[in-house]
Amino acid sequence: MFTNIRILGKAADLKAPIDERVCKKIRALVDEGIFNAREMQRHIKLFVRTELFPGRELPQIINRRFFPSKEDIRKLIYHQRRKTIHSFIDQENLVEKMNHWKDDHPDDSWTLRLSSFVKRPLNEDEEDDEADAVIKLQDDSFLVVFQTAWQRRLLDRYGKEVVFLDATYRTTKYALPLFFLCVQTNSGYCVVGSFITEREDTASVAEALQVIRDNNPTWHPGSFMVDASEVEANAINISFPDSKLFICDFHRKQAWLRWVNTLKNDVNKQDETLKLMNAVAESCTPDEYKQNLNRLKESEIWKTQPKLRQYMQTQWLNKHETWVWAFRNCAMTLVVNTNNGVESQNKVFKHAYLSSLPVKTVTSLMTVLVEDFFVDAERR
Repeated sequence: MFTNIRILGKAADLKAPIDERVCKKIRALVDEGIFNAREMQRHIKLFVRTELFPGRELPQIINRRFFPSKEDIRKLIYHQRRKTIHSFIDQENLVEKMNHWKDDHPDDSWTLRLSSFVKRPLNEDEEDDEADAVIKLQDDSFLVVFQTAWQRRLLDRYGKEVVFLDATYRTTKYALPLFFLCVQTNSGYCVVGSFITEREDTASVAEALQVIRDNNPTWHPGSFMVDASEVEANAINISFPDSKLFICDFHRKQAWLRWVNTLKNDVNKQDETLKLMNAVAESCTPDEYKQNLNRLKESEIWKTQPKLRQYMQTQWLNKHETWVWAFRNCAMTLVVNTNNGVESQNKVFKHAYLSSLPVKTVTSLMTVLVEDFFVDAERR
């Protein structure tokens, strides 16, 4: 009898409605720019422990009332973003501003599609299963692509060998991703294209890249350098199937350091592990790559750590041409192995141009880009 009562109690916990205080906290965190379900779960666990049950016994982790599932959280994130996105995108003002900019600079390239605010959630951590999909124009999602005439000229001149793609976040109130396309000129790095998508998925990014490609018919990039984003990599493979793809050293090292230092991955000798992994990455010839890879695989670290083996084999070694130096263009290796120049452009834009804006809507973001940031860049 008591066993049945306990079972019924657990079943009730699993189906319990989410506490309104938890829902309110999730909505507040969405308004602050938290859209990742996993990150939201961490915030909610801390909220329950420190604010709802300080110094008291916590509810069981299966209690949905206080610990909603990731699917519950994704739905709450989605509904809160749908509720607020219309005022955030501020589409009517953006259309008016864009028409004004086009009148002033008719040679600039603009693509704008307004959002109808329907369909799927906008979560950063959702599974990307559209890598092999053909590009489809999705008439319900927001998209803006912008290039000045001088940016097209620079892209055609300096974008033949390597082009850099990177996204920056929290540039607007609801953190739609802003992507910069950059090249290295004789006077430093320069942004030569920008776009904002409503969703950061393969199809959306590929569509924006295709727009830029169509606007630059004589541009044929030899390679792209990106961070460790599968979305960006898959989008480039769709839009530029003949271009090579390389992963930035900085982001590769950052990803490895984060993985090695995560407790659940059970890495005991972090420094020695990273040294062996980086030796593989920095191999300058195919033979050296084979030697360093064998040294890694013959080490006790490799043999005694199954999680490390799985991580490297499934996420890195199956695409070693994108991050091992030996497989990069010789000229490019001499010049750059990282897209930190793009990140520096992102930081300058966010801190020197956007930080003083009282309200960061898409309209205000594009205004700063068009009227300040890109104007200053052209003068330099």
